[in-house]
Amino acid sequence: MLPPEKEQAPTSAELVAQSLPPKKDKVGLLVTKELDKAIARCREKVERISRDCRKRNRRFRDLSFDVEEDRERCLHGLATPQTQRFNPSDVLRAGQIFDKPEFFIDGVTSGDIVQGDLGNCWFLSALATFTCYPELVEKVCVKRDEVVGVYGFIFYRDGGWVDVIIDDLLYVNVPKYESLTQKERNLYHNDKGLYNKTARKGGKTLYFARSGTENETWVPLIEKAYAKLHGDYAALLGGAAAEALEDLTGGVSTLIHMNDILDIDEFWQNELLKANDDRLFGCYLSGLEAPVDSDDGIPTVNGLIVGHAYSVLRAIEHNGRRFVRVRNPWGSSEWTGAWSDGSKEWNGEWLAALPALKHTFGDDGEFLMSYEDFLSTFWVVHRTKVLDPTWKLSSHWLEVAGRKFPATWNYGDVSFTFTMPKSGPTIVVLTQLDTRYFRELAPWTRWSFDFALFKRGEKDVVAVSHHAAIWTRSVNIELDLEEGEYVVHVRFDRRMEKNKDYVSENISGWNPRKLTRVLTECATAQMIAVNFDPNDWGHHQLPIPLDRYAGYDLSELEALTMENAINNNEPEPEPDTEPGAEDEGEDGEQEESGPIDIPNGFRMPESDKADRGDDPVPEDVPGVPDGDAEGGDGTEDEDVVDDVNGDIVVPEVINPPQNGPSDSVEDLHKTDQEPEANGEAPNNAENDQPGLEEPFTKPLEDKGLAAESLIIYKEVNGSTGGGFELGESPPAPPRIMIEPRVMPVHEGTRCDGCGEVPIVGIAYKCLEVTCPDFDLCAKCYKTGFTNEVHKAGHKLMPLRPGDRLKLQDAGNSEDEDSIIVGLKVFTKDCGPTPVTVKGQLRHGKIISWKRPEDD
Repeated sequence: MLPPEKEQAPTSAELVAQSLPPKKDKVGLLVTKELDKAIARCREKVERISRDCRKRNRRFRDLSFDVEEDRERCLHGLATPQTQRFNPSDVLRAGQIFDKPEFFIDGVTSGDIVQGDLGNCWFLSALATFTCYPELVEKVCVKRDEVVGVYGFIFYRDGGWVDVIIDDLLYVNVPKYESLTQKERNLYHNDKGLYNKTARKGGKTLYFARSGTENETWVPLIEKAYAKLHGDYAALLGGAAAEALEDLTGGVSTLIHMNDILDIDEFWQNELLKANDDRLFGCYLSGLEAPVDSDDGIPTVNGLIVGHAYSVLRAIEHNGRRFVRVRNPWGSSEWTGAWSDGSKEWNGEWLAALPALKHTFGDDGEFLMSYEDFLSTFWVVHRTKVLDPTWKLSSHWLEVAGRKFPATWNYGDVSFTFTMPKSGPTIVVLTQLDTRYFRELAPWTRWSFDFALFKRGEKDVVAVSHHAAIWTRSVNIELDLEEGEYVVHVRFDRRMEKNKDYVSENISGWNPRKLTRVLTECATAQMIAVNFDPNDWGHHQLPIPLDRYAGYDLSELEALTMENAINNNEPEPEPDTEPGAEDEGEDGEQEESGPIDIPNGFRMPESDKADRGDDPVPEDVPGVPDGDAEGGDGTEDEDVVDDVNGDIVVPEVINPPQNGPSDSVEDLHKTDQEPEANGEAPNNAENDQPGLEEPFTKPLEDKGLAAESLIIYKEVNGSTGGGFELGESPPAPPRIMIEPRVMPVHEGTRCDGCGEVPIVGIAYKCLEVTCPDFDLCAKCYKTGFTNEVHKAGHKLMPLRPGDRLKLQDAGNSEDEDSIIVGLKVFTKDCGPTPVTVKGQLRHGKIISWKRPEDD
C-alpha cells in the first residue's frame, strides 16, 4: 500500500464498482463430489442409448421401467390398496400424443404444471415452486434425445445425486378405437383416423400430470422419472412438498407453523421477501374436517383445499400493501376471499396496478392473497434453503438398533462428532433414509427424532434441533459455529405403524417380480450405513453392479476373486458341516479340523475338544507348552517371562500330567484347586500317575494387570523347601501352596491381534462402528496393533470378564426395529479442509442412570 500522500485517486470504474452491492453467488444444485459424477454418468448413458437406438433404427424402450409391458409393476407397489389403484386406458409415445412435442416451450413457468389422476400434489407443488429457478429445472434434466425418446434426469436422494433414465412412453386415459362400443364409435362416424386425430391427441389425454402449454412434455416426463426413482406411480401418493424440493435441489427444508412466528414483520422482511433469492416456499392447510352440509365431503376454506399443497411463488409489496402470490398445482380452484380474481377489492386504482403486480385474472390456479390472510388461512409454511456453490457437505450414516419397544424417551443410542476447521455459517441436519421405494419392507415402527449439540468437553448445550412437526424425514438447526470439535446426541421416538409380522404375513400375496426390485433397492439404500452388514441380507440378495462383471467371464472373475481373497488374507466363510468334521490332510490321513470363523484366519479351539483328554491340544493356546503330543517334556526354553508392563512373572506350578500334556487339558485357565483344610494339597487321583520325572511348568502371563501372579513356597516341618531356581522342580519335602491371585479370563474371546484364545487379563474392545466385535489383549493394545480394519486412532474400551455382561443389551432382540440415520453438516466458506463427521453407537448398558448426588 502506498503512503496516504502517494495514494492514487480511484478511477471512475472503481467508483462505480464501489457503489454496487456485493455480488451474490447464484443458487444452484447442491455441489457435492457426486454431482459431477452423476451428471457425467447420466450424460454418458443417454448418449450411449441414443447411438445404439439410431444404429438399430429403434426408439428407446426402458427395460427397467416398461410402462406398457410391465404395467402392474410400474403403476403399483407391493401392497397398493384396491381403492388407490390406477386404470389408464392405454400407453402412447410423446410423438403419438403431440403433433410437435418439445421438452420446453418458451422456458418453464409454474403455469406449465397441471395435476392428473395421481394424488401427488405435494410433488407438483414443489415442482411449481422449483420453476422459480428455470436454470435449475434445465440442470435436473441433464441430457435428452427427443427423436429417440430417451431422457436423463438427476435427483438428490439420501447421501448423494442419482441418475434416472426413462423413455417417452406415457399413460393416457383414452382407449384404443377397438375398445369403443358401437355407440361410442358412432360419435366419430365410425372413422378410426378421425378418432385418433381428435380424441387421442393433446395433453388432455394424459392420465397423470401434464403441461398447461400444448405440445410441452417436460412435466409428464419429470413426473415419470420421479415415479421410477421411487419404484412406481403409486409410491407418489401423499407426501411433503418440502421433501420433494430437497430431492430436486439438494437443499435443506424447514417447517414453520404460522402461529409459531414471533414477529410477522421480521418474517416478511427476512424470509418471504427472499423467496426465489436463496430459498423456496410452499404451504398447506390441515386440521379441518368437512362441514356436515358439504356436498363433496372435501373441507375447504374460501376455495382452498384442506390437506392440499400449494406453492408460494412470490412476495410483493406495492403501495403500502403486502401480497403473496400462491399457486394450486391443479391449475385451477383458486382462493375466493379478499383480493381474489375479480373481488371487490380490485377497484380502479388497483386494477391499474395489475401489471406491476404481474398478475392476471383467470382460473389458472394462480392467485393473490393479502399477507394477513396468508398467515391466518394457511397452517404451515415450509422453506427450502437452496445452497450456492460456496456451501460444502459432509455426512456420516449409521444403522442404529432400537431398544425394546416401548422404551424410555432418552438420548444415548447414537452420537455424532464433527470438527469445524474455522468459524462460519453452519447447517446441521439429522435425517433418515427415504423409504418410499420400499415402504412395505420399511420398519414396522415410524421414527421421529431430535438432537442436542455440544462443544466437546463443555456442559452447556450449544443448540437443539428446531422442532416444528414430528414424523418428518429430517430435523435441522442453522447457526454460526466457532472453530473446534462438536458432539451431537440424538433422541429417538417411534410409534407402531404395522404388525411386526406384517411382511411374513403378506409376502405370499405380493408380486414376486416386484418384490425382487424392492429388495434390490432396499439393500442398495441400506448400504449407505458405515456399519452395513452384508451377512444380514445374504450375498445372493445384494445387487452387484454390471461394471463388476465388465470384461471378464464368470470363470475368470471367480478365479481372480479367490486369488485376491487369499492374497489379502480375507476371512474364510463358515463351513456348512458341523465343527470337528474330518478332512483329509496333506499326507492323505484324516485329521481334526476346527471351525474357521475369524477375520485374520486364525483357528479357534473347540471347547468340547478341550474337555476331552484323548484329543490333541491346540498348539496356539496359552498355558500349554509346545512339544510332541506323543510325550514331549512339555517345557519351554524360557520360564521367566516379561509381562506387558515389564514386570517379572513367576511361573505357576501345576500338578504334572503323567501321560503327556494332552491328558490334562480340563481347563487351561483355571488356577490350582484350593488346598484342603488339613493343609495338604488336594488329591487329584486321576492325574496322580507315574510318567514324567519333572513337573509340567508354564508361565501364565499377566495380561495387563498391575501386579504379577505369584506361587509362594514355605518351609514345612523344618524342611528348607527353598534353594530351587525358577523353572526347576520344587524340592521333595512336603509343602503348602498359597493360592495365587486368580487371573481374569475372557472365555471364548479371541485377540484379533495375536490370536490368543481366550484373552487373559484386561481385554480392550474397539468402539468404532467400522470394526465391531474387535478385541485386543493388553499386549497388542500396548503395541498399537492395526490392520486393514482396525486403524490407528480408534477408541478402545478396557473390559474385565464380568464387564461383558454390560455389553449384552437385554432390551434388544432380533425382532426389534432399527433405523438408518445420517448427520449432514453444511458449512460455508470454511476453506478447502472438509468437515470430518464420525458416528458412535451405544454398547449395551455401559452408561446407566445415577442419582445426581452419586456422581
